[in-house]
Amino acid sequence: MKNRKFEIEVAGYPNYRFKTYARDDVEASVKIKCFLRKPDAECTVLSPALPAEYVREIESCRTQVVGL
Repeated sequence: MKNRKFEIEVAGYPNYRFKTYARDDVEASVKIKCFLRKPDAECTVLSPALPAEYVREIESCRTQVVGL
């Protein structure tokens, strides 16, 4: 499985959004909890961030379909 970039919000850190690469949201939250050394931290996965190339590819495909 490919690693994706996740953006995570943690209770107690209102001004921070942690970013990490992981295979799924569970692994991402575990990585952040280990980084903070708070195994009981409450994490909220905001969304897997889409790479810019992926977004550009989708927009390119839409342009080609509209142009037909």
